[in-house]
Amino acid sequence: MNFKPVTLRLLFAAIFILISNCFFAQQKTVADSVEIYLNNNKHLRALEFAKKQSDRYLSEKRFFEFSKMTLRETDVLLTLNDNQKAVKVLLDALKLVQKNNAERSEIVLLDRLGTVYVKLNQLERAKKYYHSAISKARKIKNDSLIGRLAQPLYRIHYNTNSDSASYYLGRTLDYSKKLGTPAALTTTYTNHFAYYHSKGDDITAKKYLDSSLHYARESGSKHKLSIALSNLVYYQMMVQQDYPLAKKTYAEIFALTPNDTTSRDAADIYQNYSYLLEQLNDHKGANEYLNKALGILDATFNEQTSRAIRDLEVRYQIEKVEEEYLQKQKELEENQSKNKKIFAVFIALLILSLILFYFFHQNTKLKQNNKLMDIKSRLQQNIINATIDGQENERKKIAAVLHDNISAMLSSAGLQLSAFVAGNPAPSEEIAKTRAILKETHDKVRDLSHELVPVLLSKFGLHYAVQDLCEKNSNAVIKVTCNLQLAEKKRFEDEYEMKVYFIITELINNIIKHSRATDATLILVENDASLTITAIDNGIGFDATKPHISEGFGLTQIRARVSNMKGSLAINSKPNSGTSVKITIPVPA
Repeated sequence: MNFKPVTLRLLFAAIFILISNCFFAQQKTVADSVEIYLNNNKHLRALEFAKKQSDRYLSEKRFFEFSKMTLRETDVLLTLNDNQKAVKVLLDALKLVQKNNAERSEIVLLDRLGTVYVKLNQLERAKKYYHSAISKARKIKNDSLIGRLAQPLYRIHYNTNSDSASYYLGRTLDYSKKLGTPAALTTTYTNHFAYYHSKGDDITAKKYLDSSLHYARESGSKHKLSIALSNLVYYQMMVQQDYPLAKKTYAEIFALTPNDTTSRDAADIYQNYSYLLEQLNDHKGANEYLNKALGILDATFNEQTSRAIRDLEVRYQIEKVEEEYLQKQKELEENQSKNKKIFAVFIALLILSLILFYFFHQNTKLKQNNKLMDIKSRLQQNIINATIDGQENERKKIAAVLHDNISAMLSSAGLQLSAFVAGNPAPSEEIAKTRAILKETHDKVRDLSHELVPVLLSKFGLHYAVQDLCEKNSNAVIKVTCNLQLAEKKRFEDEYEMKVYFIITELINNIIKHSRATDATLILVENDASLTITAIDNGIGFDATKPHISEGFGLTQIRARVSNMKGSLAINSKPNSGTSVKITIPVPA
């Protein structure tokens, strides 16, 4: 088994990406409402809050607070990977603070623009904004800002093999010595180690490595100590080639975070440790840690996929709401402008009718308020419908990618491995484990594809899919009975069947989660040009006359789906008397 020295990737990833986010950190900020919303995945609310606060600070001419809140707004957009909109927000804010000669605010925004362009890999633009920021910092004679801004400029010059890298590296050292904190010194000496090692001067690099390790221990930060020890392991393996010594250093790394077995950092450590064990001819141990790393990476991939889907849905909601709001606001402004002109003409011609026009004006305002309330209500409905449509479309796309591409590639890999085994009559244990891993991965991809879009639904239609759904959800706690008055081979449009299937899924989920029922019946009847779905349970029920109290998110989603399909929904329920839900949906011609 051949391993590449992946420790090198860990070294530079730790130094030039992870450290860049915490190097020369400013004072710790208290979690504000934006962070609270983000932690709860309420991106739209976070964005609305940040915009409202930044507008208030701007109106009060508190430009520094305005610039900081603008950064919070871009934090939300960057979380959603909407880099283009983040840049636009920053540039608009920069024009405002430049117009008002708010230099500190200008430096803050220039710094963030540089950071965003680094993320977009547009290093020349990033360099331009960082140089502008450092020039402003020199103008106001703020050495702290100058030293802090030298760090990203060093990273850019280093990554582009510029001769100026050593100059900015020196500036970071000057600032960290002036600051004098172990955390700052740790990071600076780590950068120096990486720089001199890349130049082939391993003797000088080792001196800086020892210094970074010393200050990392003094800082009391497990995170910084872990980075310093990882660099030491790299040096012991790649320069000294002392693998037993490196193994002892790894023992100290593992002791720092004994409970961390799921993070991406843990995956990198396991992968590198697997390489070390391979060099020590401990093939069993190497394979064990490699499998641990692959397990973490598999879980990370699943989480990233789920998050990408959520981010797409939120971005779609934000764009949809903004477009509709701007359009409706424009229409209202035009209407208001037209009304004002009419009033002006009538007032000029009919001064004696002032009282009459006063009441007319009040009536017009009331109508506008009612219209605005109606617009808001429709916007909320449209947001829910857009979210549902987006979920269903993304389900189809992801299921197709998993089934048609990833599953096919895994099958191909399995065939290739089988061909190899056929030509080698004595396969190794590693080959057998690899085949087992491929099979397990193929099964997981297949199960996930079927979970996103049920295979029974796509192949055999609504009758078999619903029948299977009832059987799967029946257990010792609750019995779910299906009464399907629908031809077994009856097929509708694919999109129609999927929407009906997810409505039925949500109905059954609501019964299982909330009703505490022991018996439930699902009736599906096709008559004339409509499909009637009836769900009955013997659970605890609720007061159906108070929907704003009794309806949860699941029932709200069902109501939105039915409304989107031009159907009707009726709920009959009382406390301790069970629940009956009847849905009628027209069948497309």
